[in-house]
Amino acid sequence: MLIEDLKATLVVRYSWLDSEILTHANSYYLTASTIYETLDDQVHSLYPLLTLLGLSAELFLKAFSLTVGELFSVPATSKGSLLKKTVSTSNRNSHNLGKLLRHYSTRDNDLYCYLILRYKDDTGRALQEDLSDYSMVFVDARYIFECDGPTKRKYSSDVSVIFYLVQSLYNSVTALYQN
Repeated sequence: MLIEDLKATLVVRYSWLDSEILTHANSYYLTASTIYETLDDQVHSLYPLLTLLGLSAELFLKAFSLTVGELFSVPATSKGSLLKKTVSTSNRNSHNLGKLLRHYSTRDNDLYCYLILRYKDDTGRALQEDLSDYSMVFVDARYIFECDGPTKRKYSSDVSVIFYLVQSLYNSVTALYQN
């Protein structure tokens, strides 16, 4: 199936999706983009950037396996209450990006193929391999203070690859909603 056919199928399938998960994924990615554009060789920016990129990738991959719960009332002020909804994902593969992607190989093969093809077009690389290599970037970067030696420098030479990986996920998802 061609990428445009997959995109058309997915647009129909997910056009109803109004997800706070995607909103947060976009926000984390856009903030990471700002940091990436001004990134220098100083380590103080590196791990916050990797943390944002890892979290953004995770949320992009969880966003298509959602359960939107019923609205419930939350006291807001003495004048009234707010209606809130619950949003959760059934893609419960923790923070492991490789497993989050593989979830769709059985749950939504069209989405799985679309993401793989878009990534190949965007970067010339294999999404499954890169997600496997960087599967724990969020956990590793956010807890970098617990690491020693080579683990502490694990992703420092791969920042561009990780950035373009998440940028491809962002572009892939955004393309589904630009109709």
